Amino acid sequence: MPQLAGALGLSVSPDGTHGISTGAGLLPSLIDFETGGVTTLQDSAPAQSVITSDTRAIVINVDSPSKFRAMLWDLTTDPPKSIAGHSFESQVRSSLFDASGQAFAVTSEKGQVLIARADDGSAIYSRDGQEPRYIAVHSRGVPGEFIVYGPEMIAVVEIEDPQLGFDNARPRTGFLEGVRAISANAAADRYVITTDRMRVGIGDKTLPHTRGTMLPALSAHVLAINAEASFVAARMRPSGRASIVDVASAAPRRLPVPAETTDAGFATVFDVDFAPSGQKLAIAAMDGSLRTFDIASAEPLHSTTPLPGFGLTAVRQTPDATFATTHDMGLRNAAVVRMDDAGSHILLEGQGWICALEAEPDTALWVLTGDNQLFKLNPNTGEQLAHVSLPRHSEATTRTLARIPSLGLLLVGPADGGIAILDENTLEAVASPAATGALRDIAISPADPTLVATAGDDGRVTLWRLEPGPTPSLRPLEAFGAHAGAIFTLGFSPDGTLLATGGGSPESKDVRLWDVQRRRELATFSLFELGVFDVAFSPDGRWLVAGGEVRLDHPEEGGQVFLIDLTSPDRCIAGNLEYHIARFVRDHGREPSQADTLRRWAAAVRECAR
Repeated sequence: MPQLAGALGLSVSPDGTHGISTGAGLLPSLIDFETGGVTTLQDSAPAQSVITSDTRAIVINVDSPSKFRAMLWDLTTDPPKSIAGHSFESQVRSSLFDASGQAFAVTSEKGQVLIARADDGSAIYSRDGQEPRYIAVHSRGVPGEFIVYGPEMIAVVEIEDPQLGFDNARPRTGFLEGVRAISANAAADRYVITTDRMRVGIGDKTLPHTRGTMLPALSAHVLAINAEASFVAARMRPSGRASIVDVASAAPRRLPVPAETTDAGFATVFDVDFAPSGQKLAIAAMDGSLRTFDIASAEPLHSTTPLPGFGLTAVRQTPDATFATTHDMGLRNAAVVRMDDAGSHILLEGQGWICALEAEPDTALWVLTGDNQLFKLNPNTGEQLAHVSLPRHSEATTRTLARIPSLGLLLVGPADGGIAILDENTLEAVASPAATGALRDIAISPADPTLVATAGDDGRVTLWRLEPGPTPSLRPLEAFGAHAGAIFTLGFSPDGTLLATGGGSPESKDVRLWDVQRRRELATFSLFELGVFDVAFSPDGRWLVAGGEVRLDHPEEGGQVFLIDLTSPDRCIAGNLEYHIARFVRDHGREPSQADTLRRWAAAVRECAR
């Protein structure tokens, strides 16, 4: 391979026979990969960027800070020669040949769009920056087609009638917000999209496609998808490690929670909880059902209705028992129920609806009601160990409770004046409340019990530092906007590096993952139609589960619960492909049908990741 001093970029032709290098202050150079020959494009100028097809190249030259040129070059002549040029009044954002190489598109920062023929450079269609602006172009591998998008709209533009594509443009909302890259299989009936917010999704047939299969490939750039859409090849960021991800195991799985009632409003999943072992998940719904699932197989284990006619609001699992709480249906008859091998019995009843529950095995239950009562109960007998009536917060729409076992503290919000800090044994206040507005949820970092996160109706997450001592206090660290509407739930991963939030309003009804240290959004899962009521991480950090409201068009399916495998990109098979193939041979007596394809993919993505 020839050495080009100062070369910073290389565009390779689709057939892999040649490439064009670019660099600061350097003229573009054509490299023949078969002979190693290098030919400088003599009539060119230092290039901002370059793309190449099998026979043509588009070189973007900078004439001045406000003058840019897209030059079309014929690479079949010796030496290569320029065919045509087009001027742009602002920086060129992207340029691309269509899948057939017969046309190209160029877009600029101010919304100029050019679609032209590759044989002679003549314009097929142009836009001069009128609203809505389109500033970038992609392809999903369909000949004669471009995907053109801007801050607000995305259009599928066919060369035969470009204007029709712009006339039928769709808003860039939901799944298509912040499109970063699009790849498609050879038949162009499956495509993969990555976005600025690190969402990765698979759609089919049509685009825009807003309900694709989303993958938790955090900080990944998808390179390709196979014909059956069963594997995607990706390069992970920031490590650059190559990955081949099994779509079936990586995609969020919806757990079957059919409604016990025909009233869609009472099928919502209110709470989810992992068993301490991490092997079992419990789901509490407002139709009164309590279901458990095996995590490894995602198969249902058991379903019961602890108190028929009463919707469930919370559930907690301990090694020996499961505890559930109910809604009072406006009659002040909410209850706490214990279920174990000996059966079930009521520990507490005759209360306003119960909105929060914490448990310490064989030691205590802490129960918070919507009418400001906080109880500490014996988890075996229901004996009241302590009780306090809390002041009502003027802005409160709900109440929430979090426990810090290592410090012996409870955080209750919202209380009068903010977040109350209580002794978990006596339930007495040990400090003045931390000032805050109406809250929906409080979360404590398992890795650092002094790091607290809160969220509420304003859509913002606030991080706090709990200063321990005889009179502990909460000191706000930082607040950042997480959702456009109310946040109903949030939770830390076991190692404290991730924070999951769930939106509960029509403007913000997705699950989002955040890098706690950098306060940066890592992934968004637009899985819910109405809202998210609870999120939880498994004890080993592998799984994230989210529960929420029903789908309007299928209320009989019950509340929605999704299980997301957060480690699936890390368990990809690119790094140890032969091991996986050997296991398949052992189990089936033959290699998998896609073995050769996967070997080529593994080699390709390793090369791309260098």
